[in-house]
Parts: sequence; C-alpha cells; structure tokens
Amino acid sequence: GNLTHADAPGSVLDTDRYGAGLSEQYTRSLGNWGNLQLGYAGGLDREERSATGSVLDVLDEAHTLTDGSLVFLTQPFVVDASIRVTDQTGTILYLRDLDYVVISQGALTEIRRVPGGTIPNGATVLVDYSAVLDPSASYTSYANSGQFRLDLWKGLLGLYGHWTTLDFSGGEQLNLRWMDDRTVGLDSTWRWLRVGAEYQIVDSNLSPYTRQRCFQSAQFRPAEFTLLGLDLDQSWTDFRDSGRKQTSYGATARLQQRLTPTLAWSAEGGIRMERGETFDADHASARTELNWAVGKLTLKFGYEYGSESHP
Repeated sequence: GNLTHADAPGSVLDTDRYGAGLSEQYTRSLGNWGNLQLGYAGGLDREERSATGSVLDVLDEAHTLTDGSLVFLTQPFVVDASIRVTDQTGTILYLRDLDYVVISQGALTEIRRVPGGTIPNGATVLVDYSAVLDPSASYTSYANSGQFRLDLWKGLLGLYGHWTTLDFSGGEQLNLRWMDDRTVGLDSTWRWLRVGAEYQIVDSNLSPYTRQRCFQSAQFRPAEFTLLGLDLDQSWTDFRDSGRKQTSYGATARLQQRLTPTLAWSAEGGIRMERGETFDADHASARTELNWAVGKLTLKFGYEYGSESHP
C-alpha cells in the first residue's frame, strides 16, 4: 500500500492505495532443442482519491519497464511534452526515442523502453509529467496477466505471447480504462541479426485497437574494441472505434569505441516518424559521451540533443 499527496498551484490530489498481488514464474529446459518459460501475475487494489483543481504535476512516479509488459502512466490525459524520465536515483535523465518511447492510447499514455538503450530490461524508472486532473472517487481494480515464451534451437526461432486484463468496480465518474490485451509474436536470432513480428489486439472502453509490428536489430564488432548497432521498427495501428489509422517508423544507430583501457567513447542517434489522420510527428534524438574510469572513480562528459516537429 501507499499514501500519496501531490499539489500544484490550484490543484491537490491525495491518494490512498492498498492491495495484494501474486506472481509465479516457471522455466523448463526441453533438452538440446528448446526452452520454455511461463508466467502469471495478478493483483487486487483499492484506491481512494480526493482531488481539487484541474491540472496536476506528478513527480517521481515509479514504473518498472519490462519487455513484453504494458506500462501506463497512472493519470489519464497526460500532457505529452511534459514527460521526463530518470533512473531510480533521479541522476540519469533518459532520452526519448533513444531510451524510451511514448505511445498515446486514447486517454492513457503508454511508456516503453527501447531495447539497446540505457534503460535495462526490468529496471524501475521515475517519471515526471503534468495531467488533467480527474475528480474525487473510490474504486477497486482487478488485474491479471499471463505470458509464455518458447525458444527453439538456441534462439533460432522464438514464439511468445502475453495476455493482460484490467477491470474496475466503482469510480464511474472517472475515465478508467478497462482493457483486454492479447499479443502473439515470433522472433529469430542468428549470429549478429535479430528479426521479429507481432500482432496485438486490445479491447477497451477507450480507444480499442489492433497493431501489427515488425522489428529488426543488428549488432556486430568490426574490430576488437568497436561495437556497432542498428535497430529498426515499424508499426501499423488501427483504432477500431474511430476508424483512425496510425503508422510509425523508427531507426536508431549506436557506436561504442574503447579508446584506451580507461577511456571509452559512445555515440547514438535516432529518428521516429509518426503519421496518422489527425496526428503527424517527427522525433529526432542524439547523444554522445566520453567515459573515463579508474578504480572507483568515473567521470562522464556528454552532450544530448532532442527535437520534435509536427509537419
């Protein structure tokens, strides 16, 4: 459980949240030809909130970003440009499109780590943002999720899927989003190349959609102390309630170079283009860093760049 108090000029939110959860993971080796993983997580939560005002600034909201799991910011109607993501200590500022992506899902906002970025899989991050404030209410939420993954022939072929449900009782005056999310996919890893595709169906009272997604990544060493990487992804989303379609294309390139035993240099940059009937956006991000380390002493010097345009 937790108690939260947040206030901004003209707005106050007090939240009492408590509940219980259960999770199980199962892994089994299938001899020389495969490996099977199964998982389940469920939770029952009660939330009582007292709110006044219209706009709320949320600070240090904790989320765990794990590949294959949906993560939404707690408050609906988030101001997209206000989102800021750091590590648990608040000292490392992550860069949008290089470390994470933000995806609008109707009234809610999904946040997802970028594989190959500086956010480790399963890491907890802190998110700051502003949102339009919902009224006071009390409600109970019910969440269930299951997942599986079958790897064959040492990763040459992988089959995976996950299923997530979220439902509520009470809170009729809020913009609560019940959801039934089903995703299946396959991927293949051969030497330095990984490719995959997945299909997702999300039934919901807010912006139900279907999505097809493809991804490709390559990572190789042209020299002993040089590492090159390239990540590509494409997605096509169909919002079934409005008939609106949205496409997204992303590309990220990375370079890591060891200059001396104590000095390393890294550089990465990426672009993302989103096109839809009511929303077009272009994102560009770049980062370079020198890292000098001797014993327990580490010094970093870097530069980051980010831009967003709406053609």
